[in-house]
Amino acid sequence: MNCLYLTQTHLMGLSQQGLVLRNGQYLASDVWPALEKVQLAAAQHGFDLRLASAYRSFDRQLLIWNAKAQGLRPVFDESGQALTIADLSPEELLHAILRWSALPGASRHHWGTDFDIYDAAALEPGQGFELLGSECEPGGLFGEFYQCLDALLREHPCFYRPYAEDQGGVSPEPWHLSYQPLAQQCFEGFEPQALKKLIENTDIALKQPLLKHFDELIERYFMRVSLC
Repeated sequence: MNCLYLTQTHLMGLSQQGLVLRNGQYLASDVWPALEKVQLAAAQHGFDLRLASAYRSFDRQLLIWNAKAQGLRPVFDESGQALTIADLSPEELLHAILRWSALPGASRHHWGTDFDIYDAAALEPGQGFELLGSECEPGGLFGEFYQCLDALLREHPCFYRPYAEDQGGVSPEPWHLSYQPLAQQCFEGFEPQALKKLIENTDIALKQPLLKHFDELIERYFMRVSLC
């Protein structure tokens, strides 16, 4: 799949054409062979690299967004503590959601190039996890795994972390990997105004403040990513 030929429909998560299903997750066909090499390298260090989340459609992202805006899913502050959304203005709620969850249509998970990972070998049978920063720190549930991953990514530079550092937009996500050869094309081909038109015709919570501050929000929560 070459993103140079993808339409905005693909980039906004409205089509999964060109994606390949493996183990319950969809990714672009070019991504799987490269990912398998990283998984094999991780296994040689005793880790079991698996996907927690890969392709996510616009509709799925919309469900997450609306649930958070309506108080059906928790919304967190900068430290990961749950907020009382009734205490927030619409603009404050927008920023609180976007800190941790992408705007539908502007998620890198729409492209089939980005995915979240964890170490299944670190879990006891039936043990859950939440993909929190504390789990990735030294001494955390996946601390050793993510320390090893730093070295593995240097050996496999086709993958990188777009949210490696806090740039005032999306909260750091050490578990989020991106397949650079395709993701960069998707990033450069994305047209914000196409998404704005889609949002105008979508039943999405917080639509009025979202459209009012659309350009600012796209710049802050979509454009600000770490360089590969």
